[in-house]
Amino acid sequence: MQNGYNTYNNPGNGSSNLKSSSNKNANYSDNGKNGNNTAAKYKKTSIETADQGKLVVELYKGAIKFMKLARKHIEEDNILEANDLLIRTQQIIRELMSTLDFEQGGKLAANLEALYDHMYFELIRANMKKDTERIKTVEDNMMQLLEAWQKAAQQARKDKRRQEKVAIGMEG
Repeated sequence: MQNGYNTYNNPGNGSSNLKSSSNKNANYSDNGKNGNNTAAKYKKTSIETADQGKLVVELYKGAIKFMKLARKHIEEDNILEANDLLIRTQQIIRELMSTLDFEQGGKLAANLEALYDHMYFELIRANMKKDTERIKTVEDNMMQLLEAWQKAAQQARKDKRRQEKVAIGMEG
């Protein structure tokens, strides 16, 4: 898997199963001379230790960023760069689709799959015609989903902290 993310469930139940995996082939050695290696280490650690909701939120943010840049590049007539950015956005959408858990997510997962599928093909159409309005529509949809995921992830973290406090109280 390209992004290192494996699975997630629906945003409403607070029990996501998104897992991260590390890139075992990456060279993260840093002898203190290279700031880029330090940044790479930090990024790798934050992905590995992030909660599931945060990982989904980051995927949405990346897709939105790529679409904004793609629109800008189309307006500047930099078609190759726009194409690359739209393809990267499509890869993120496919990653989100591949991680849906239909057992736990049920109808919500099915609805998300249909929406992701629609956005994916809208980006293909937008890329073929260099249609910034179509990209903007997908971007707006992603922004709404991002807001919902941010709220769900925040609630899941609160629920987890509450459960940990209860567990600690039972032990002590």
